[in-house]
Amino acid sequence: MSRQRGLASRNMTLPRMTFDEETECAYICLTEPHMGIAKTTVALSPAEGQPEAMRSLALDFDGDGRLVGIEVFGPASQALRPDLLLEATRLTDPAAE
Repeated sequence: MSRQRGLASRNMTLPRMTFDEETECAYICLTEPHMGIAKTTVALSPAEGQPEAMRSLALDFDGDGRLVGIEVFGPASQALRPDLLLEATRLTDPAAE
């Protein structure tokens, strides 16, 4: 088995996505979540002719410059396919329960 295939099989649960229905924002986590892992965030800005949905994306990088997550600002439905949003873990407000 190749090294890449072995790594992929150990990380079958990644990436993970959360979705906040109140704010209509989503987060795609590309690594195991750790508080404070994202050290740098870069907001995307579409060039002429690029999809407007790119304006709602930001990339999170760790201290070594590796991509760890993708922020999708509301409404996430403009940037993500509906089937992806259906599979996302819903965030709930503990005060609402």
